[in-house]
Amino acid sequence: MDKINKVMKFEDLPKDALKALEKQYPDGWKAYIRKITKPNGEFFHCISVDTKKVSYMVKLDVKIDIDSEMVKMVDDFIDLNAEKEAEHDSKDEDGDDDEDDKKKENED
Repeated sequence: MDKINKVMKFEDLPKDALKALEKQYPDGWKAYIRKITKPNGEFFHCISVDTKKVSYMVKLDVKIDIDSEMVKMVDDFIDLNAEKEAEHDSKDEDGDDDEDDKKKENED
């Protein structure tokens, strides 16, 4: 007999699925959260849990994407600072670009 597949919100899970969830993830399920992208570009986060008769895809209310936006902002900030440092490093002690010094050497 094949299992029935259902997509359901965590809050709506029946008791047998909640018990199966505890058995399947005794140390917690945070590491097992997956991001599912729908064809229209929207997404949701979920975990899987199986009972004897039903295989559930459990939709979760997760704020991961807010964190990923923050990570992107920090990455952009780091990249911007790295560019500024590289520009600063390319200048020598007299404040001129190293390229200017090379041109002057070639002229002499």
